[in-house]
Amino acid sequence: MTLSSRTYQVDDAWAFLELAYEKGWTDGLPVAPPTPDRVNAMIAASGLPADHVLGVVPPLQGKATVEKVAIQAVMAGCKPDYFPVVLTALACMLTESDNQTFNLRGVQDTTHSASPLVIVSGPVVKKLDFHYKENAFGGGSRASSTVGRAIRLILWNLGGARPGETDMTHVGHPGKFSFCVAENPDDVDNPWTRLNEEHGYRRDQSTVTVFACEAPRNILVRPGFLSPDAAGTPENALRMIAHSMAATGSNNAHLMGQCLVAFGPRTAEFVMKAGWTKEKVRTYLFENARHRLGDLEKNGFWAEKGDARNGFWAKYAPWVDQTNRDTMVPVVEKEENIHIIVTGGGVLPVNAICNGWGCLGGYAVTKEVGTIA
Repeated sequence: MTLSSRTYQVDDAWAFLELAYEKGWTDGLPVAPPTPDRVNAMIAASGLPADHVLGVVPPLQGKATVEKVAIQAVMAGCKPDYFPVVLTALACMLTESDNQTFNLRGVQDTTHSASPLVIVSGPVVKKLDFHYKENAFGGGSRASSTVGRAIRLILWNLGGARPGETDMTHVGHPGKFSFCVAENPDDVDNPWTRLNEEHGYRRDQSTVTVFACEAPRNILVRPGFLSPDAAGTPENALRMIAHSMAATGSNNAHLMGQCLVAFGPRTAEFVMKAGWTKEKVRTYLFENARHRLGDLEKNGFWAEKGDARNGFWAKYAPWVDQTNRDTMVPVVEKEENIHIIVTGGGVLPVNAICNGWGCLGGYAVTKEVGTIA
């Protein structure tokens, strides 16, 4: 098919890479040459016309045609088979409705370190070899790394997210290069309902969830299942995770919003064998990931009705009793704002917390792979 994008003649891949740096098409990492044959193969994998408009990407409001997005996917190193996942992730980020709001412009512009995390669930995880074992949030497979990278290049080249210009994140995190994780699809390691099921899909449906969050923070809980004399219990493990979720430096502590808890398979197995369902775990975390209102105010976080001149603005759920300094304030407004997945590997009960942006946006949106509207 005939492409509408401008073409450049270069001598080789290295010449293209230097051109990419000169033109600002990359944020610092090398990118692959988007040759017409590779871009056309990517477009063909979508089943859509090259000029089909998927939306506009803020803050630059770049028009995201299938062709333009395919170019980013090629530069990221994606295989054509990955392209429906990339398109679905983009559709999630562009979702703005009464019950699902991602607020991509806010995520792109914020001073906070939130970055869109792509979470892949269902059969596509194994079919395309997404990584979900050791180093799940890091490198591990071409699919995980390049899909995350494609999303970043879309935000960079079509959305114009340039540090110090439109991207005002103070410190950022490595997820600004690539941020993609897969939910463990194996029943032996993941005994709970899956993220796609919780969002109304069947377990055998492949989905993408995009959630804007901070970098994962490692949480090692007491390994009570490793030896008879270790006094760890499921309550010990969940209590430590809850305390980590409620870190006062996170936006969740003063702006609520949503957060992600990534259980390692050994912790999930340990907790499940003691009779804890995913729903019971979520309830426990909601009830225990809290801070006393008076302590939050002592640390400089003031609710909207308080005096914000000597502290930092906070916004709590309307049902939080702000007249009582002993009120225990949760990190999210409601239980379902705690997202739980199982991923990672190893023999130790290692888990991760990804705090969100707060009530300002970046809320999780889930769509079936292949759904772009």
